Amino acid sequence: MIRNPSRLFDGSPDIIITHRLRLIEWFLLKPLGEVWDITLTSAYRTPATQAALTVAAKAKGISQHTLGEAVDFVPVGSMQECYVWCIDHLRPWQVLWERGEKP
Repeated sequence: MIRNPSRLFDGSPDIIITHRLRLIEWFLLKPLGEVWDITLTSAYRTPATQAALTVAAKAKGISQHTLGEAVDFVPVGSMQECYVWCIDHLRPWQVLWERGEKP
């Protein structure tokens, strides 16, 4: 089950980005949500929002989020098991495990 699915389309500015997000929904989130309970934490980001995050994280300014080509989610349960399931059942380039800094 996908918790807060409406988050996927929050702030989507145009039809092309919405179409890209629909592809993510169909090919990534739908199969994932049939097996795992997940909570979407981020999807489309405006360039301004991404710029603020980039400065805070000291990362590159380029993000697939600004193109409607990426989502972030957290599974209920084991992140590692969910990641392995994604690698086994989805295309490997569809999934990245980004760990936050250790406290």
